[in-house]
Amino acid sequence: VGLRLVSVAMQQSKDPERFIKHLHGSAQQTLAYIIQEVFAGLQQPLHDWLLKSAILDRFCAPLCDAVCMEEGGIEVSGFDGSEFIKAALGGNLFIIPLDAPGEWFRFHHLFQDYLRRELSQQLATAEIAALHLRASAWFERHNLIDEAIKHAQEAGDADTADPSPSGETGH
Repeated sequence: VGLRLVSVAMQQSKDPERFIKHLHGSAQQTLAYIIQEVFAGLQQPLHDWLLKSAILDRFCAPLCDAVCMEEGGIEVSGFDGSEFIKAALGGNLFIIPLDAPGEWFRFHHLFQDYLRRELSQQLATAEIAALHLRASAWFERHNLIDEAIKHAQEAGDADTADPSPSGETGH
């Protein structure tokens, strides 16, 4: 992971020699520095979609659309779930395919941890809860109930998260 991060960061760097000279400290400090360098060089739509999709343990293009797309959809950002996945794969951004057809993906856990920390620093708790609710609704529509419940719990939506008959709300 570390070597791959260095490679991506060097490709984005205007002065690769200077970048390498600034690599010092512990492995954890170096890893954090490289992730920050990679992340800082990303275009805004990709940056935003990475942060928002970090709440997902696994994702596909339609799920990313449901969770990450702003009001007005693709017209606003020029970006959709397919473009997001294509850009992240093309940028070697630690996305791991989960199936042969290439529909489902996940982030490398270290990168996802970083993204989640960044998300919690950049968005309010209510905004993150809204992302979880979008994910919960998408999973429920696709009969992926365990994941729907997990995201409802993350959002603090006790009614949706309770699978018992008394917790049914018509969701």
